[in-house]
Amino acid sequence: MRPGGTACFDVVLKNEVPVGGVQTEIVVNNSRYEPYGSTEPILFRPTSVEVAGRAAGFQVAWTNVEASRLGINLYSGTGATIRPGYGSILHVCYSIAPETPEGRYPIIYGSEVVADPAGGEIPRCLTFAGIVGWICVGETGCDLNGDGASDIVDIIHLVNCTLARPGSDACPDSVKVRADCNGDGLVNIRDVICCVRKVLEGGGFGSGGGAPADTSGTTSIGFTGPARWISPTEGRATIEITPGVDFAGMQFGIDGSSSGARIREFKLFNPTDAYWIETSVNPGGGNARVMLYPALYLPSAQGSGRPVRPSPAVHPPFRIDVIFEPVAGSTGTGSLKLVGARSAGHSARAITTKSIAPTAQVPQSPGAAPSLSVPVPNPFAVGTEIAYTVPTQRRVTLRVYSVSGRLIRTLVDASVPAGLHRAQWDGRDSAGHETRSGIYFFKFTAGEVERTARVMRLR
Repeated sequence: MRPGGTACFDVVLKNEVPVGGVQTEIVVNNSRYEPYGSTEPILFRPTSVEVAGRAAGFQVAWTNVEASRLGINLYSGTGATIRPGYGSILHVCYSIAPETPEGRYPIIYGSEVVADPAGGEIPRCLTFAGIVGWICVGETGCDLNGDGASDIVDIIHLVNCTLARPGSDACPDSVKVRADCNGDGLVNIRDVICCVRKVLEGGGFGSGGGAPADTSGTTSIGFTGPARWISPTEGRATIEITPGVDFAGMQFGIDGSSSGARIREFKLFNPTDAYWIETSVNPGGGNARVMLYPALYLPSAQGSGRPVRPSPAVHPPFRIDVIFEPVAGSTGTGSLKLVGARSAGHSARAITTKSIAPTAQVPQSPGAAPSLSVPVPNPFAVGTEIAYTVPTQRRVTLRVYSVSGRLIRTLVDASVPAGLHRAQWDGRDSAGHETRSGIYFFKFTAGEVERTARVMRLR
């Protein structure tokens, strides 16, 4: 991140039991290397805290306790819970003062309290570490080759640096200085990840610039056909990348602002198990950025701990699924568009990239009529989630019944806005008692429309 800009990161929760609320403090320290050091003036100040991912339906209250210290309470006023799992619960942003020196600054959590749905305390993991992350600040980004752009070419250059032997011409000291993204004096996989995040989250992605492309080989990218809805709450579009000679990595963006859909995530179908993807999805979900680059530590090399680079040969095509969901209040059609596609070879040179099918049409959302999805997970032990859609604001009921038809619990009985909604069931009845193992039914009613879904509980 650049001085004078904004640094954002996600708070991630891993829980084995349902969580009813979280309280914590976050500090971004002015000192780049001392965990509890501080200087004046204050270089980092919190600007926003938003509910994210698995905490959908919760509320958040936060305050700037002092300087860069941030106090957060995440809670639910409706009895909702964060079901067991792993993933983001908060999206936090800090402003970076213009005078902030280059370097990495530790993110520290403290005063954590995690509550169960009944208000009891859930002990934190005994292996909790005080420093949980870093904010990298720098003027030059990760422009290793000095061409004025930080992009996939620089990432491949950095990969080459991590593989180079000491004293090798592949990573001279003049390049090592720019390659040390996290400021720890070393060049390794952590710097690759740091630079990937900088490129994905920084400005100018796909806006041109950079070294001219090598025309000896061409990489093509495009959608394999129109987008499709596989359920009322989930759609998919497939991107195929056909690598050119000496292909080593690629970056591209997706403009979904006019699609009537919200991009949620990506799935890579990797033909060689030698590549990873990293993504950055706009909080609003309309736009996204993707980077495909070599997985330095392959399973075959994990025992030795030595990094291994994929062979610089012609690879079979890569396939990436774009997973999206309806936007609230939208049932119209639109399109997803590929933008800023750029690829690099193993020699850290740009190679020619061609978009052969840059758009995918998104058909009318099945949300034009009220619908109910399948519960996830199913079967479940502790909790399950079910999604439903309504095309316009209307009154909705969602109830759980036993196989004999006895009402177990009412999850929703309210007027809801148009769009996609989710409800959680923790396996308890309306009196708060645990239900037995067996088959249960969700019954969804929206006006004249009724839908049912079956779920199995295993205890």
